[in-house]
Amino acid sequence: MSEQKYRVIIGFDPEKECYVARAPELEECRVEGETSEAALAALNEEIEAQIDNIQAAGGQVPTPLVEEIFSGEVTIKMSKTTHRELAWVARLEELPEEQIASELFQAALAYRLSQRPRQGRPNAQGGNRAEGGKGQQGDSRGRGRGRARQGGGRGPGQGRYHEIMDDRANFIEYVRGLENAGGRHSKGPRKRR
Repeated sequence: MSEQKYRVIIGFDPEKECYVARAPELEECRVEGETSEAALAALNEEIEAQIDNIQAAGGQVPTPLVEEIFSGEVTIKMSKTTHRELAWVARLEELPEEQIASELFQAALAYRLSQRPRQGRPNAQGGNRAEGGKGQQGDSRGRGRGRARQGGGRGPGQGRYHEIMDDRANFIEYVRGLENAGGRHSKGPRKRR
């Protein structure tokens, strides 16, 4: 078996009563197993099979993200209202808009990742190590159960995130909370009276 460098996610699916392992960097790379170890072993075999199939067809095997070099620059679009509030916070804090946006993006990304099933990252030997258990529930797509999906919502925290970002006072408090907690959001949005 060759060294695997693709990250994997393993979660327990309570409806199917099995573990689901997947490698999001490869399309349709998802397997089930009775234990997390069995799911991980089956996933490693599936990754190998997919790589062999891609190479046999003369295709390009996707580069694992750990091997890609990123510039650290992303161009994003936002609403004019959000941009105005970002500019306001930047002036209040006497910092560049890019720095405020970067801090907010990092905090939101960290929160979003914390809400997903735990990931197995490649270990030093190249094999994937499993992290997961019954406490980490997810369906066959790695998404948690019990999330309200109303109006196209994206899971827990999204409503709270938008509540924070849609109200100027809450947005400013959110940014201050990031500063006070060393980059981690520590307070929820203020309740309007």
